[in-house]
Amino acid sequence: MIRGAATRSDGAGKAIYAPSSRGQVAAMQAALDQAGLSARDLDYVEVHATGTPTGDTTELESVALLVSHARRTDPVTIGSGKALVGHGFPSAGIANLVKVLLSFQEQRFFPTFGVDQPTSALAERAESLRLLPEGGPWPRHPDHPRRALANAFGFGGVDSSVLVEEFDSDYHRALLGSAPATPKPQQVTSWLAVVGASALLPGLPAASGLPDAVAFQQAWDDLAAHPTGLADDFRFPFREVKIPPSTLRQTDRAQQLFLSTSLHALQHAGLLTGRTVSIPERVATVVATASGSQASLDRNERIRADEFVDVLESAARLCSVSTEAITGWRAGLQDAFPVGPDTTTEAALPGYMDNIVAGRVGNILDLRGTNYIVDADLSSWGAAVWAATGILDEAQADAVVIGGVNALVAPEMADLWSRQVGAPLRPVEGSVSFVVRRAEDISPHDHVLGYVRAAPDATGTGTGLAAGEVTTLGADGAFWALTRLLALASDPAATELTAALPSVFHGAGYTVTVARHPNAAPPEVAAPDLGHPVILEGADLNDLLAHLRAATPATTTTSASEGALRLVFDLDGDPTTRLQQVIAALVVASAPSAQ
Repeated sequence: MIRGAATRSDGAGKAIYAPSSRGQVAAMQAALDQAGLSARDLDYVEVHATGTPTGDTTELESVALLVSHARRTDPVTIGSGKALVGHGFPSAGIANLVKVLLSFQEQRFFPTFGVDQPTSALAERAESLRLLPEGGPWPRHPDHPRRALANAFGFGGVDSSVLVEEFDSDYHRALLGSAPATPKPQQVTSWLAVVGASALLPGLPAASGLPDAVAFQQAWDDLAAHPTGLADDFRFPFREVKIPPSTLRQTDRAQQLFLSTSLHALQHAGLLTGRTVSIPERVATVVATASGSQASLDRNERIRADEFVDVLESAARLCSVSTEAITGWRAGLQDAFPVGPDTTTEAALPGYMDNIVAGRVGNILDLRGTNYIVDADLSSWGAAVWAATGILDEAQADAVVIGGVNALVAPEMADLWSRQVGAPLRPVEGSVSFVVRRAEDISPHDHVLGYVRAAPDATGTGTGLAAGEVTTLGADGAFWALTRLLALASDPAATELTAALPSVFHGAGYTVTVARHPNAAPPEVAAPDLGHPVILEGADLNDLLAHLRAATPATTTTSASEGALRLVFDLDGDPTTRLQQVIAALVVASAPSAQ
């Protein structure tokens, strides 16, 4: 039975790879809080146990702090399975959870393999922590079923903890019977208010706020003929972000691009001054992406270069290829591998891990809310909006930095995606960051760019991928949302629009809607006040004049077919006089001499 689950971020620290007890304790405590429990109520903690001196010492300190804060008088039992199965990286947390469930099943603590001499960090905390190298029986507490925390603490300060109990029908039936009835809707339909934005493309530098619509469209149109898809004009914001150039050289471009747009989006939302975020513990980060990182792909190719050469030479010998040809092939293959920093330093691993796209933002800006990436291929943006909605609806954060980024432009990945979609695609670099809040939390004084919501269903009007289309892969939906916000900013008559973002690998997806108002339709407007815009449409100039002559000060809009003329003007001063002025001006403009 899952009683609690929480993810938190370390925030700022000594380095992206340096763990912190702050985020780890916060994640464990939040999982316990969800069940109304404390460390006094725990039987066991399956620790992450990364295997590094700093990592293990920090986690031992974190669990000991959790125990101390709860004023527990006896030590809590801890253990780890990594000595048996190794580090599973993305699957490490699941491995820990599986081990706990097997312990429930066997009713015993499993051995922690290979511990001959516990570390000094463990010995110094013997009053709080107990390790059982040989394992032993797990007796059931008389008042509750077996209960454990399972931890997964990752690079970039992404800290997750899950509280689980062995299922006991009588205990959990009574627990459910005593809990207040709080049914949740089948689908989250909450609107998110977009209060900050920034975007970046080749030819379009990141800036605070929505980009100029004409400049954005020009940059996007130019991508069709762009030779590499790389944002060669990108300049890392060294003034705002203090990262040594040596570290930056080992940092994937997606991390750099998204950090840049997130800085600007937070500034635009009024949450960031310099490098200080006003509510760091209440800001989360969710990033839509797809297919991992370019830096990881390049490094893996270099690491395995000798294997590729061996396979090529073996195949050539089987086919009786000449030595001279084999030598030429070997040279050609080695030349094809991308050049990069092969030296493995502390910055190397977080530099090419895809989850650090979100973690880098949290680390640099001291954001301590949940942070992670979502990869649902071309539907990733929908998954990100859905995830951010859940974070805000459950009051885990007051604001979420949400967006999409792509820096994966390798020809082999373009080929893979083109074959999967069934049409030629040209991946390009691009990043979009938004700052969103719950629509219910918006006050009349807040500046809102628009509203967005998502639902897990691949239906709707659809956006589709045309042959030869430029793509930012997992960020495509975010760029679509950006175009809709630009339309809302430039066209008073623009209304909501829904797009389907289907997954090309899983046959599922999301629908995403962007609207001017957090309703099914904009609210009805009474007679316009001073300065309220009037929108009139006509099939041609004469038709427009006829509508205008029939208009009254209470008129706000008329509707006409696609391709009609639209007239937008303000009722400044006296509305009736203003209408007559507009009619007179339009009559003069429609005269033969004026035409």
